[in-house]
Amino acid sequence: MPKVVLAATRSLRALDPKLPGSVWLVQSVSLATAVGYGSVLPYSVIYLHDVRGFSLGVAGLVAALLTGMGIASGPVTGALVDRLGTRPALLGSLVLAAAALASFPLVREPWQAFALAAVAGAGYGGIHPTVSSLIAALTAPERRHAAYALQRVSVNAGFGIGGLIGGLVATTDKPGSFTIVFLIAAGSLLPAAIATLALPRDPSGATLHLDRGRYRDVLRSPVLLRLMVVNTVFVAVGYALLAVVMPVFAKGEAGVTESMLGLIFLANTLFIVIVQLPLARALEGSKRLGVLAGAAACWAIGSMVVLGGGLWFHAAMAAVVIGVAGIVYGIGECLHATVIGPLVADLAPPHMLGRYMGLLTLSFQLGMTVGPAIGGFLLAASPTGLWAGAAALVAVAGLGALTLSERLPEHARTTPAAPRTPGERGVTMPA
Repeated sequence: MPKVVLAATRSLRALDPKLPGSVWLVQSVSLATAVGYGSVLPYSVIYLHDVRGFSLGVAGLVAALLTGMGIASGPVTGALVDRLGTRPALLGSLVLAAAALASFPLVREPWQAFALAAVAGAGYGGIHPTVSSLIAALTAPERRHAAYALQRVSVNAGFGIGGLIGGLVATTDKPGSFTIVFLIAAGSLLPAAIATLALPRDPSGATLHLDRGRYRDVLRSPVLLRLMVVNTVFVAVGYALLAVVMPVFAKGEAGVTESMLGLIFLANTLFIVIVQLPLARALEGSKRLGVLAGAAACWAIGSMVVLGGGLWFHAAMAAVVIGVAGIVYGIGECLHATVIGPLVADLAPPHMLGRYMGLLTLSFQLGMTVGPAIGGFLLAASPTGLWAGAAALVAVAGLGALTLSERLPEHARTTPAAPRTPGERGVTMPA
């Protein structure tokens, strides 16, 4: 066999995350739910502002509520996971989200939008801690970084597919097209529910107890709390601004169409799908908080590229530049996904895994709430100030992550390294 073929085969085998079949089933749940989320979230402000006539500030607050209800539902669901098991909590979350999304085309008044956003947000907010708990419970500690990297691939693939669907179907010239998008989003949760029914009720195999720890026990860890504050900033800039605020900025400032926006999200998604697993493999043995600082640097650079693309270019050329920014953002997402979930799982006592993941979800949802809520108003006041300020803020958060490195337990500081075949190399990043 030619050496090139042997090398290619060896490289492909190295990318195998070596995960059990049950984890792949959980990844299918992540994929399906992300398709629905991606098809509506980037276009929710456009729908409410351009189709229903709500002000930009009100539309941004509705989008913030859609993402922000996880602030309440995530920790509650995390506690339910510890007490009742994962399957009931996940099924309930899926039903809430599907019912609310299917009702969104009926919105005519702001209060209706807020009510449905609250229900849908509560549903989606409960999905993340259950799925994250499942992955941690079903995966050996030394393979968790690969499992969470695969989750990022699943989520981004789903979000990108959904974003492309939304961009191709929805248009403000045909308001009824948004009805189709919301129904597609609700329908995408059906296969997720079917996959959930095939999962065991408590895959960790632990006996369920009425008292499996309390959140006050979780809050006694100052390192975890500081990490969650840093993560909130990371999510607000690295995820929320790109997903929710960027489409409005690109359309209003540079004339980027909905279909072009769909292609931007597709570029971001394809990059992550291709790069995530090889990068997770390369980062084995690296200092985790050094990797998080690298993610922050990517998001700071990406924010400035978005600003330049929107202010200095128009239409297709602006879409190309912002698409490049989406790829830079994607590098940050890949770095972040390799570290944050496994790190929190390693810090969690087994009997409180659901609560720790609930707190992680809380930080995600806070970031996804603060991003659109503040971003919408700052965008109306000063687009330049919004993106430049975001770059500065996330850079400071990256430095804050570095200061936590020595405070972590020894076993949690470094991404575990799997045995390597000859010729493979890892990447070591600074602490």
